[in-house]
Amino acid sequence: MGILLVFSSSVLTARGTAWIWTAAISFGLAAIGITLLFVAKWPLYRQRRFFTFGIRPLPPSSHRFYRWGCSLSIVACVLMFLLWFASLMSSH
Repeated sequence: MGILLVFSSSVLTARGTAWIWTAAISFGLAAIGITLLFVAKWPLYRQRRFFTFGIRPLPPSSHRFYRWGCSLSIVACVLMFLLWFASLMSSH
């Protein structure tokens, strides 16, 4: 919990180059997460099943990719939210 507080504090106080690097890292994590989700769902896409949700319809070999993709996407969204919040706080 302490590590999370220190990390979020450093993200919220990031300015200039540090802010840009944090934004680039969050974008990179989001891109990797989306790629992993695409790889996990590829067997379903080949069956023309495009609108499925969750891990149940996936073959067991894709479960790991799906979990990592979701995790990385959530972390990236939290980072982007913190950056947005920091931008709002610095403009006032």
